[in-house]
Amino acid sequence: MGFVYAIAGLLILLLLLFALTVFMVAPNRRRDVSRFCGGEFAHRGLFSHDPDDGRAENSPAAFREAAHRRCGVELDIQLTADRQVVVFHDGNIKRMCGADFRVSELTYEQLCGYPLPNGERIPLFSDVLELLDGVPVICEVKTGKSVSDVECCELAADMICSYKGDICVESFSPFIVRWFRKNRPELIRGQLSSAFRPGEEGLKPLSAFALGNLLINFLGRPDFIAYDFARDSIGFQLCRRLFSPFCIGWTARGDGQRRKARERFGTVIFEEKERTEGRS
Repeated sequence: MGFVYAIAGLLILLLLLFALTVFMVAPNRRRDVSRFCGGEFAHRGLFSHDPDDGRAENSPAAFREAAHRRCGVELDIQLTADRQVVVFHDGNIKRMCGADFRVSELTYEQLCGYPLPNGERIPLFSDVLELLDGVPVICEVKTGKSVSDVECCELAADMICSYKGDICVESFSPFIVRWFRKNRPELIRGQLSSAFRPGEEGLKPLSAFALGNLLINFLGRPDFIAYDFARDSIGFQLCRRLFSPFCIGWTARGDGQRRKARERFGTVIFEEKERTEGRS
């Protein structure tokens, strides 16, 4: 009998662990996300990897091209030292502007002294939204001083909500997704993730495992999952099979990757040509 009780106890424990996992990976109750389904969104605008082309990533030129083609856009926002919301991906401006400073260390006036490779200045979020003129936007909100820093949400929310086109928000930080859940529940929100390896993106093993398997979904209850199209995890598959959430694949570079991404995702974040540097 002792053996039977032990087996029963183990089964109960496994069921409890499964139930807890299901609770943690569950997305939000299904909402209408049809306006973001089935399309393609240009990663950081329709930019070119050719430095002589004049369309640097997240530059006004890249966004003007996207607006001209009426193409959906994915972009990144973060804060300067004087709390201006700018459109820029990296935490440090060295790769794009050649100077070793963090965006958060410089005022916007100082930041304008370090132009993008095409000579344009790093744009304000408000200017980009006006330039995009209603094309669909996926807005990635970056954290500042820590993974739980949500100040950018507070300063960008009104601009996001007043945009005249379709716009949704996403972030790798579940705390940012949670902020929008609590403070702007009307906005469609998404959890960004990938099957991270320990040490990748500076993540410790436990954080990489939890984020990669979507065990943080209970914080923000996202309306969609934006996942690295070339990777997979048990948690992501569990979420997809049990809840069938809206999923976006990122970032497909070149025609071959775009075709591959479309096999798994209805909506894809893309770049027109392949490149060798950078993943996200």
